[in-house]
Amino acid sequence: NYVMGAGISHRQKSGTAGPFTMTNSWILDNKINHFRANRNYGAGASLEGSQLTMNQVVVMGNEMPDNTNLGGGLSIATPGVFIGQNMLFAKNLAAYGSAFHAREGKIVLNQVTVADNEANVRAAISLADVNIPLHVYNSIFHRNQGGVLFGVNPMTLDNQGPITDVIFKNSITQQYDSGNAADHNLVGVDPLFVDASAGGYRLLAGSPAINAGHNAYYTDADKGGGDLLQDRDLSGAAR
Repeated sequence: NYVMGAGISHRQKSGTAGPFTMTNSWILDNKINHFRANRNYGAGASLEGSQLTMNQVVVMGNEMPDNTNLGGGLSIATPGVFIGQNMLFAKNLAAYGSAFHAREGKIVLNQVTVADNEANVRAAISLADVNIPLHVYNSIFHRNQGGVLFGVNPMTLDNQGPITDVIFKNSITQQYDSGNAADHNLVGVDPLFVDASAGGYRLLAGSPAINAGHNAYYTDADKGGGDLLQDRDLSGAAR
């Protein structure tokens, strides 16, 4: 048996689950202590749906300390696309995928910070299959810890071989380097957060992440369809 979603559980009961959208929310300090031989999923939330969208959501401080668990912040499963936009994943803990674990679907992250998450075994993000696409734009990966740090090139998944569809553009990565200067990634640099130890993940003046994103990625409908005139960041400031 298993536990799915200590904070939120949105599950398919029969047939195909419909779309799920969450905006302007915090998923904070949830914990699964349940020890089972089978794995548990998503201390913060476990989400299933035909399409999953999260915008203006903070996922922080969620924990599953056991070495068989997947998805400290989120566990997600969709036959469609998961779009995470204007999000923060910070200080989550799990064996696999301390920020989140994807069981199926296409993963699109746009304007997302993934920082200070800790995996007992492997990776800030874990994917159940090497064929799950992972597309990342205008985002930051920093100081995530694990048995094997997420983002090694070639990007691999346990012993299953390289992930087949990985895109990182205009992002700060820990180790992953696409090898293409036109992707405009910064590898292994400090984004200069205001006070991460106190949960302050805004950027200091002089941060290399300021004005380093690409507006066309942010507004693309397939990547979240952001509105540069109306949208606000997680601190309420204009984009």
